[in-house]
Amino acid sequence: MTLYEFAAQVRRIIVFTAIGAVALILLWGLYRLGRSIYLRINPPPEPPPTVGFGQLPQLRLPALPIQGEPEYSLDTPTGALPEFDDRGEVVATVPPQPTLLGEEKARDLAKELDFGGEGTLSPDKKNLIFQDATDGRTLVVDVTTQNFELSTSPSQISTFPKGSAPSGAIATKTAENLLNRLGLLKFGFAAGSRTTLFRAVQGGTLVEVGSISEAQLTEVNFFRSLTEVSSQAYAILPPDPHQGLIQVWVTTGIKPEINNILKISYRAQQTELDKTKVETYPLRDVAEAWAEIRNRRGIAFIGTNQELKTIQITKIELAYFDDPVYQEYLQPIYVFSGLARAADNQEVEFIAYSQAIASNWIAEKKQ
Repeated sequence: MTLYEFAAQVRRIIVFTAIGAVALILLWGLYRLGRSIYLRINPPPEPPPTVGFGQLPQLRLPALPIQGEPEYSLDTPTGALPEFDDRGEVVATVPPQPTLLGEEKARDLAKELDFGGEGTLSPDKKNLIFQDATDGRTLVVDVTTQNFELSTSPSQISTFPKGSAPSGAIATKTAENLLNRLGLLKFGFAAGSRTTLFRAVQGGTLVEVGSISEAQLTEVNFFRSLTEVSSQAYAILPPDPHQGLIQVWVTTGIKPEINNILKISYRAQQTELDKTKVETYPLRDVAEAWAEIRNRRGIAFIGTNQELKTIQITKIELAYFDDPVYQEYLQPIYVFSGLARAADNQEVEFIAYSQAIASNWIAEKKQ
């Protein structure tokens, strides 16, 4: 073979090798594209829900307190029930840890809130009660859970001038600073949402008012959301969707400074989540939950005590139920919200909860 023939042979090998490589790359690309299209059209079945906690306890959702015989209607953006995933996460909660230092911890809290004395133990020995007669304040601490209620009498609040309420932003910051100082802004509440509204005493009763110029205090409610568990964050809602398990009332112009905190309702001590213990459970069809709501099963917030003529549901979403009483697992719920029309034709807010876990994974209530 001459040198020229050898060189030509080498060039042919290089060309054929390059063509072969390009062909292989194209075939591999076509294979991947075809496989992707096939899997999109024929996705592999998901593994079944893990259901690692076994049957779950029923949520404490009592019968709906609805007056009258209202007509229900569905008025979502599509005019139909939304579609949800076939499963949801259930998260274990941290069991409460009883302590022999409950009374001592309650007294330490009382000192931080400027209450003197040793407190009085309730007859059932469950609560330690502190009184501040001068400023009309009372502190009641559950010595087992360390949940507590600081309150100021309406008669005391009625002496405050109108317009003494701080803005929502200032009230929220004041409440956050106090809770952080007390080590109480935890269990996911630090990263959760807050709502505010203005209140004043009218006729001996505390009512919501429309502007800061009329208000004697600002109410701050703290809520939390479920994060770092699923692909999206879900709201965690207490029995009253507007009243957080942590609620603080704030005013201004009172000395000592701590007395500007008129109320702390703290019911969050038994809500800590163990995000290392998460299982998935099948969700029941939302149509089943919708039928239960119409049959008055679940729990509802209704903006009136009057008889209702109609209930119009405009939104349905998935959330989680935040029970102030210890619950072993944080479970999902369906939330139905919309408007109700009362007998006097007034439109009021309507929100109802229904358990979302499939019924066969919910244990029967113990008698």
